[in-house]
Amino acid sequence: MILISLLILTSCQKTIPFPSGVGTSFERYNEYVDDFEEYNQINLKDYSINEIQYSEIDKKALEIKAETVEETVWNIYDFVYLEYSYSDNSKGILETFKSKKGDCTDSSELAVYMLRVNGIYSKTVHGYTEGVKHDWIEVLYPNTNLEQVSWLKFDVLDKDDLVKYGEGVW
Repeated sequence: MILISLLILTSCQKTIPFPSGVGTSFERYNEYVDDFEEYNQINLKDYSINEIQYSEIDKKALEIKAETVEETVWNIYDFVYLEYSYSDNSKGILETFKSKKGDCTDSSELAVYMLRVNGIYSKTVHGYTEGVKHDWIEVLYPNTNLEQVSWLKFDVLDKDDLVKYGEGVW
């Protein structure tokens, strides 16, 4: 609960860095994911790999990786949210990465790609916000108090009232 409160606090106030020393190691995270897969009798492999590799994006994703899963998620969220601006034209993640402009699909796909480079399970989902089609991401996020993971939504464009319709993009 404290960790979620810290995330909410930091997502509202971009000047507060993620608290260091709080979080889940990547080794422990992988144990949580294994337990999640076993309990739910599913294979999450599709949420952990990128089918196409982009060395420029890989380099940046690894550059902003932190010691913990939570801080890495926060760093990537911050990077996409603060560095990129919205554009109505979808260009794909490589062009979005280079131009620092993209629509909700591009921004979400870029964040998912960067998370997966760092071994964090994530996916793009689609739905509506204020009656308009929109894409955002879900991250298999650790809850250290319960020693488990669960899907948690993040919107790199910071929209409210997200109503999920399905996985993938429109």
